[in-house]
Amino acid sequence: NNYFESSFMVQRDYPYEIIRTAQSIIDPTVEPYFNVSIGINSFVQTKKLVIKEHVPIELQIFNSGAEITEEGNEKILTWEIEGSAAHVSYNYVVPLIWPYLYELGPLEVNDFKEFSPWYVAVDPEIQVDSGPSQDISVASIGNFSFVVGWIDTVENDVSFRIFYVNTTPITDVVDVALSVDSNSRISVDMVNETNFVVAWSDNVAQDLFYAIYDTGGNLRFGPQQTEDTIGATFHAVNTAPLLQGFDLCYVDVAEGDVDVRNVSYVGFGNGTEVTLDGGAAPNAALQNLLDCSPVNGSIYGFIYLDDGSQDVTFGLRQFNNSVVTAIIDIDAAAGSNAQVRITGIDGNRFALAWYDSAGTDNGTITYQIRNLSNSQLTAILN
Repeated sequence: NNYFESSFMVQRDYPYEIIRTAQSIIDPTVEPYFNVSIGINSFVQTKKLVIKEHVPIELQIFNSGAEITEEGNEKILTWEIEGSAAHVSYNYVVPLIWPYLYELGPLEVNDFKEFSPWYVAVDPEIQVDSGPSQDISVASIGNFSFVVGWIDTVENDVSFRIFYVNTTPITDVVDVALSVDSNSRISVDMVNETNFVVAWSDNVAQDLFYAIYDTGGNLRFGPQQTEDTIGATFHAVNTAPLLQGFDLCYVDVAEGDVDVRNVSYVGFGNGTEVTLDGGAAPNAALQNLLDCSPVNGSIYGFIYLDDGSQDVTFGLRQFNNSVVTAIIDIDAAAGSNAQVRITGIDGNRFALAWYDSAGTDNGTITYQIRNLSNSQLTAILN
């Protein structure tokens, strides 16, 4: 259960004031149990309060002082207290399943019932690595696991780790490359059901690499250097996996351009370089200057900031870089701090999004949906 709708009701008069103190997000990997405290004040003449709290049957309840019965898929905690005011509490333990959503209540006091329940989300924080990181990338591995890649700025290396969706680690931290720095960049993407690509720019050596790993964290190919001089500081790197191979998109600071290398799954190697824009003039560190994404199995889209003219530009190409849609300036005045994203939707449509850092749209996030015929399915929207 990971979805809910909630509402509240406002009344001028009500018979009982209920003050519930409880967490709405919990992490059972850190705390062994959780507490709910409920205060009740009566605004009507009453000598006795019968209080009933409904909780999911799978919760373990203790330290409640209540009579606990089970009915259907609920446990019902009942307190009978003399007087017109009361304070009750209980502790509970949840199963180690997440993400998950539970309902506590609605609470009943005599013939009065809370308007809505209290929702508790089991949502542990995942610590991927104990040290700080500067850049990060995430890719889904089917429906049950995912890989996280990052630039470790303490050990100065390129690392990744694989997790189940419940955040249980599948692998230890795997160090892909050593001796990078905080201005290096990383991208991870699945290339098929069992293998993923890790691509990174090394700001120390000022070169570009990729490596192929399987979903067990084992190296299958590489590391492969694809470019030996890309310049310093203003890096960006992304990948677009297709059926024949993957397109490795990157910013070449040394040449001031935006490039792509199409790397075949047959033989891999350093790929064939194609320049998308020879005058992009990258001039921002740790900024999403460039993105690329598959639209379907044979076509990928790309979007980038042309920092020379300060516009946002996109296009579509096949794996071998045959032009599907010629380069289009979608925002001619995006400013020097613009950032960009692109993603495929259903094999025919794709979405473009960018942060506009200039003009009347300064500070806004803008997006548009198009299709492979380059028809505008939505207007440009902020």
